[in-house]
Amino acid sequence: MLERLQRIAVDGSDHRRFADRRLAELLLEAEPWRAAVHLRRLLERPGGDEEDAHWALMGLAQALLGNHQFAARAYRKALAIDPGNPWYAHNLGHLLDVALDRPHEALRYLEVSYKKLPHGIAIGCSYVHALWRCERIDDARRVLRPLMTRHGYDPDVWALAAQLDRHRDDSRRRRRRASRKKTER
Repeated sequence: MLERLQRIAVDGSDHRRFADRRLAELLLEAEPWRAAVHLRRLLERPGGDEEDAHWALMGLAQALLGNHQFAARAYRKALAIDPGNPWYAHNLGHLLDVALDRPHEALRYLEVSYKKLPHGIAIGCSYVHALWRCERIDDARRVLRPLMTRHGYDPDVWALAAQLDRHRDDSRRRRRRASRKKTER
């Protein structure tokens, strides 16, 4: 029905925009390329109440396609329209940290997101991950503690706790080796 509506509706009409938006949402995970085509049509005529959501959906579609630079630009545009949206900040921060290997830049967005939704598992885990990658281990542990209390059953939370423990153990081993080498001289 949506495809039929999209074909017969006048380009730029509310009906066409509705069909493009809903088709993009439905196709996003299975066919991100087709979803991006529908979103491009929506974004060619900027404005409206949902423009930030269209950019965010485009960011997700591009991330799924592996176009991480474009995805980051799309999330930045969504954030420029709605700077208070913690999910846009989270998705941009997560992309910067994991996909683009820029954890220091990611911290800014993930911290904003975490402050707005401190109880969210995905947001908290992303923030802990970026803190860990930036060697801010004490801060990462501080953020992880309440996550362990509230969501200790979650496998992502456990995986982060295990990473931090391994990091601590590796640091101890390196310090011991370094002190042994000093005493051997």
